[in-house]
Parts: sequence; structure tokens; C-alpha cells
Amino acid sequence: MPTARVDLRATSPTIDTIEARLDAPARTVGFVDNFFPGWSGAYNLEGMCGADSLINPYYRELVDASGMERVWDWRYKLEDRDLKSVRPLLDAINVRFYLDYPAGQRLLRKELQPLASSDMEAYESTSVWPRAFFTDRVAVYEDLWQFISWIKSGDGSPFAAMQHSDWIHLSPQPRVQGDISGRQIRPAEEYKLTTNTTSFSVSATGPGFIVLTEAFESDNFRATLNGKAVPYIRLNHAFKGIYADSPGKYLVKFSYWPRGLSTTLLISGIGMGLALLEILVALVVLRPNPNERTAVI
Repeated sequence: MPTARVDLRATSPTIDTIEARLDAPARTVGFVDNFFPGWSGAYNLEGMCGADSLINPYYRELVDASGMERVWDWRYKLEDRDLKSVRPLLDAINVRFYLDYPAGQRLLRKELQPLASSDMEAYESTSVWPRAFFTDRVAVYEDLWQFISWIKSGDGSPFAAMQHSDWIHLSPQPRVQGDISGRQIRPAEEYKLTTNTTSFSVSATGPGFIVLTEAFESDNFRATLNGKAVPYIRLNHAFKGIYADSPGKYLVKFSYWPRGLSTTLLISGIGMGLALLEILVALVVLRPNPNERTAVI
């Protein structure tokens, strides 16, 4: 007879506190071996890594550059000694909550705001970047390390950046300034996340970029701006963005639609149609003729 087991879905007062503060999408990370990557999904909380069969290469490059230890090829391990140096990047990728065992290293974590102390210790970053935002300026960087240096030496506020190799292929060129020191930022609101879509509203003060801190993949998404299909681009090295050429309030929606899916669905539809036609023909050909008599012996 099996013995009593630990209830892995037990109620957690600390998790309840975090969920109560989630007024917008945000990511969560645990110190060292706490809040193990992948298990966060059991509580409907997003982590920053997991045992995924496929890893986005841009995101891998970005987090590797933080200096966090990578274990088993997919797991990033946050140590107290690294917190001060990696927190600016964690802010930039929307990591808002940090978890540890009770009576952890509270005195060593002055960069974070204590949030709860119950079954776990919870902390919150008050400088975390929003999941999505508008900004009227964009900085152009040559390589990843230049972009990382801007994050670590910046003022902590969100900004948009595009790699030069992508910038030169934009046509027409966006009507934005490259000096981000005087940038305007407008956080997104009214988020709605489903299995395959992310939508939100955001106000633009003029021409600029709408940044969504979710992984960029070329041709694997469809983007709409107020219901109209628009192209999307890679911003902040690993994430998605849209150019808005005028001020106003925008409803933004990204839908996951892998390249080749439309062709696959078309071929599948043709195959199903041929299969139904074959069944129909078989029924007509094999249907008995009532005018024919069957000999009885």
C-alpha cells in the first residue's frame, strides 16, 4: 500500500501574496535551488528558464551574458553573490519576484524589497521593466555586449534597442531619435494572455516602438495593431516589437502561428477532402441496385 506523500500542490501563503500583487504579467525566480525552474507552472507563475526541448538562441545569448551559472544546459542558477550584478538584466527581462527558503539571506538583499515571510521568503524588484511598453526613441547597438553594458550602466528605466544589422534593413527608416536620454515611456495595460496569444493596450506619444518582452522568432507570429496586420521586429536582442508611426492608443495582439502552418493546414484539408470523396465514391459504387434480383438456391 502506498504511504502518504507530500502534497506538492499544497497552498502556499507566499505564492498567494505574489498572485495578489500580479496586476500585470511578470516573471519569478528562486535563489539557488528554490522555486525550481519548471515547477513554477504548477502555480501559474512564469519563470525565466525551464527544461524546454527547444531554446530560443537570442534569449540564450542574452541570459548567458548576465554571468549567471547555467546548469544542465537549460537551468540558470541565481546566487546571492551574483544578485547585484545580474539584477539590472533580470529587471529588463521582466523578473519581478524572487523566492527563497524561510530565514534566507534577507540582510544581503538590499537591492530587493521584502514582500512576504511565511512558508517562503519573497522579495520584489521595484525597478522591474513592464512586460510591454511604448517608447519614442531607440538606441542602435553593434553587438550583444554593448547592449548589456547599456542595461548595467543605465538609469534603470526601460528603453528600446535594435541591433545595427537589423536596423539597416528597415525601410523606410523609423522617424525616431537615437538618443534615449530624453525618452518617453508608457507602460502597457489591459493584458490578456492565452495559450497562443498575447494582447494589451498601450498609448503612444508619437512615432516610436512598442516593445513586448516575449521571445522573438522570425515568421512564427502574427502581429496586429488595432486589428490591422503589421510586421514585427526584433528589439532588445531577444524580444518582439512593433513600430507605431503616430500618437494614439493602440490595441496590440501577437498570435503564435508557426511558419508553414498555413500550408500544413491546407494540405491536411485537401487530404481530408480526398478521403471523404473516396468514402462517398465507395458508398455509391457498392450500394446495391434494388432492380437486381439475387438468386436464391
